[in-house]
Amino acid sequence: MSRSGRLNRLVFESRDTEKDHIMLHDIPGGSEAFEMAARFLYGVKLEITPYNVAILRCAAEYLEMIDSLAGGGDHGSSSSNLVTKAENYLNSLVMQGSWQDSICVLQSCSSRPELKPWAEELEIVRRCSESVAWKACTDPNGIRWSFSSSKTAAAAQEHHHAVAARDWWFSDVSTLSIDVFSKVISAVNLKGMHYTMVASAVVYYAEKWLPGMLLTSEASTMSTTISRRKAEKQGGSHHQQQLVSPNFTAELKDESKMKLKNRATLQGIVSIIPPQQDAVSCSFLLQLLRVACMVNAGALCKTDLERRIGMQLDTVSLTDLLIPAYGNDTLYDTDVVQHILDHYLHV
Repeated sequence: MSRSGRLNRLVFESRDTEKDHIMLHDIPGGSEAFEMAARFLYGVKLEITPYNVAILRCAAEYLEMIDSLAGGGDHGSSSSNLVTKAENYLNSLVMQGSWQDSICVLQSCSSRPELKPWAEELEIVRRCSESVAWKACTDPNGIRWSFSSSKTAAAAQEHHHAVAARDWWFSDVSTLSIDVFSKVISAVNLKGMHYTMVASAVVYYAEKWLPGMLLTSEASTMSTTISRRKAEKQGGSHHQQQLVSPNFTAELKDESKMKLKNRATLQGIVSIIPPQQDAVSCSFLLQLLRVACMVNAGALCKTDLERRIGMQLDTVSLTDLLIPAYGNDTLYDTDVVQHILDHYLHV
């Protein structure tokens, strides 16, 4: 308790009550983070790594593990509390660490929703995004690739020197959640990377996270629409079987969650496409618009896509505009086409 302001306060407040335990429901990182922090509090040696530094930094902030409670904060770094130890490690990782170190920290923030508000507040995401952006804009031959502590760092360095291309960073940043990926793209833009390269990274991300949803031809659009119409005409008994299926409710919930996830991903992707007219192809924009209609994206998202397509309508064929109508009785979405034409006429 002497090294955690929050625990000290909670225990003191419970002394005059009948409480025999204290619940910490909202600690960032959950039980895993608390166990690591508790080990540190009891003097067990704690190894900070790129995998756990974000979790430890957020948990330390939550538990108020500051140097004034370290039992000797003026006696050197060995007496520093967990906030300082995690912060020092994080700063060295951001400023001097390898590419993989920075990516790993961002991945830990991406994979833990409960961690994101704390990571944002403590600027962990911002600092690591700027580090990644700086490295993405740097000559690949000047970057240390593997983990700082890896014994194979030299071998990894030689390998990446041999194969690195201008888009070498796409694959790693595409592993991040859309909100963290957006932060990286914003940082890359601020570093002055050419908009065509930024746009290529966004397209790469879209193709990774919206697989099977990006329809690439008239044939795929037509087959999807026709199949759906046939299913509606013939699906009376089949629909009834689904309704009585014991897994039907669970399947609906899973489908709804996936739709919400795809919608958030799509809207995030659209929001970070560079504004230049030739940043991405009209074909790609039409693919995104089909997905937007499919997942019922927000009005601002669809309007932005319609506007962009309208600016390039002279490159579009009639069959490109055959966008299936979802959720109504018409075969194709004529309202979307009308909006595209309106934007084209005002260019």
